[in-house]
Amino acid sequence: MKTEKTISSEVPAKNDRRLFRKGINRLSRTLIIYEFMLIAVFLAYAVFLLLDNPDITDELYELTVNNALENGWLMIAGLCLGMVFILLFRKKEFFSDLTKKNKSMTLNAFVKIFFCFMLAQPIFFAVSFLFEAFLNLFGYTNLADIESASAVSTTFSFFLYAAFLGPIAEEIVFRGAVLRFLEKNGKVFAIVVSAILFGLFHSNLTQGVFALFVGLVLGYVAVEYSLKWAVLLHIINNFVFSDLLGRLLIMMDPSVSDLILYLLYLLFFVGGVLVLFSERRKIRDYIFRHPTGRGVYFRTFTAFWMVVFVLLNLLMAVTGITPLPA
Repeated sequence: MKTEKTISSEVPAKNDRRLFRKGINRLSRTLIIYEFMLIAVFLAYAVFLLLDNPDITDELYELTVNNALENGWLMIAGLCLGMVFILLFRKKEFFSDLTKKNKSMTLNAFVKIFFCFMLAQPIFFAVSFLFEAFLNLFGYTNLADIESASAVSTTFSFFLYAAFLGPIAEEIVFRGAVLRFLEKNGKVFAIVVSAILFGLFHSNLTQGVFALFVGLVLGYVAVEYSLKWAVLLHIINNFVFSDLLGRLLIMMDPSVSDLILYLLYLLFFVGGVLVLFSERRKIRDYIFRHPTGRGVYFRTFTAFWMVVFVLLNLLMAVTGITPLPA
């Protein structure tokens, strides 16, 4: 394969720093509002519960709120509210974000991309195990967040949200609005930054690493093929390998389910590493052909509202670390 020797003209030689930061701040504010809308329904429900039952006990209140967290309809309502602000952010470009296509997907390309995408599964397992072991040395645990990241749905509404509507919404936001907004500063820049924001958005330290990795793959897929392929991969992960497979493994003997899971991890790890190794020159050439302007990453992550977005999500992620039970 011949590599292009010229630097892509998609990166402006001189960025207007003020306008650039203004755009990044506007993007960051939109993401903060989007996140708030996702939890606003729960906040409204919690307030209504207190006003409607002023004498409710703390135990019953906590139980009722926890049960509400398994209600997918509240999550879906939050998505709809948040999507309004994404639509306002992109305006007339919103629908072109969803339909933009560069080239057609082939079976060979999809298989390679699939193994790279699923490589995130053993990476998540390894990172979770090592991070939990590290925390345990100091008397802390992050197990609740790890389990919540891989838990199967308990209600139909939450299944609908987690397996289908959630992935679709996240792809529209991060590989649609966010990535396309950033793309004018370079493809690689847009892929990397949208993946970082996607990882932070999960507000979960170990799941954030998983989301960052898959975000890189999904970003490449959306840029080079189309958003629909990124949506498909995301649904395959959430529906097939998280919910459906999780349900099947629960019904099996623990030793058998563990063996199946470890074999799948091994398959995804070997397959993903082989693909990355065989495609290493193409990956290097792709990065070379789509460079990022000097200082662009620095200006991105030092913009005021970007700093707020990062700190808010890191703070929420850190709250998942709790002392080990006595």
